Amino acid sequence: MVHPVEGAAPRRAGFSVTPAAYTLGKSRLEVFLYPDKTAAARDVEKLDTLRVAPRGTTVNWPVAPTFVRSANVVAVFFTESQQQGERLGLALTAGPPQP
Repeated sequence: MVHPVEGAAPRRAGFSVTPAAYTLGKSRLEVFLYPDKTAAARDVEKLDTLRVAPRGTTVNWPVAPTFVRSANVVAVFFTESQQQGERLGLALTAGPPQP
């Protein structure tokens, strides 16, 4: 079950927009919604997407983050389940339903 996190989500280093944060069981999802894919690309090109941190820096996340980007959406998923991380990535990168 997905629940929005109470209160304002924290700003994250390397991201120019504030995320919307959700809990999914014991996992946490942060979604960064940009005005367009160009704005998202500007932030992503400055990130180390494996560490989910500005290049040359390190962030001490509670668990290894899963980074997903699709057009103007960037999601960072904190889960100990590799399977859940893969499923989220597939769901977000599949794109909208086609006619």
